[in-house]
Amino acid sequence: MNKSLVVLVVAVFAGPGGVDEESSCVDSKQARLQRELVTLKETLAEQQRQAEVKQQSYLQAAQNRLLLDTPQRQRSEQAMRNAVYTLIQDKTDAARLLDGIYGGIQRRSDTWVNLFGYDPIDKSLKLENPLKALILLKNAAQRLKANTATGVQDADPALKMLQYNLGDEEGMLVYRLDLTAIEKAASGSSLDMLLKKESDK
Repeated sequence: MNKSLVVLVVAVFAGPGGVDEESSCVDSKQARLQRELVTLKETLAEQQRQAEVKQQSYLQAAQNRLLLDTPQRQRSEQAMRNAVYTLIQDKTDAARLLDGIYGGIQRRSDTWVNLFGYDPIDKSLKLENPLKALILLKNAAQRLKANTATGVQDADPALKMLQYNLGDEEGMLVYRLDLTAIEKAASGSSLDMLLKKESDK
């Protein structure tokens, strides 16, 4: 039997089976990819759920540090939270830093007493007006910067003061925040409407 006839015979007998085997292999790969896609979606959903739980935990911890017994204090907390969430896109990080800022004021409350004659915490150790405390500290930091001669390579004295009292990340965040705008927002009627909507939910 010549070579061409052998090849033809092999092709005839092996052809249909070879096609079926190749098709089965493709189907198997598609099924595997589909399972991997489902697993990936489930993993991402669980990560999202955990991030939301962690965010709420930080936010609750931050709010537990505050006196929120009046509409004005609630407006102030809302305005501060809105401003932080605007600057920090990751909500978990935003809530963590917010809690860190309030915790820093609590831990170093003597700084406000000694420098400004203002005690930011009440008898229950909660913050009565954290926005006022931050404005006092940032204004003092800006005055320090204005009165301090620094070289090009020197760290910003205002930033250093904020970080010393609040923490590195927290101090940087407060440095970037427009506290005056937050104070104005806290006294605005728009927040009254927002708080009413949330209470109606």
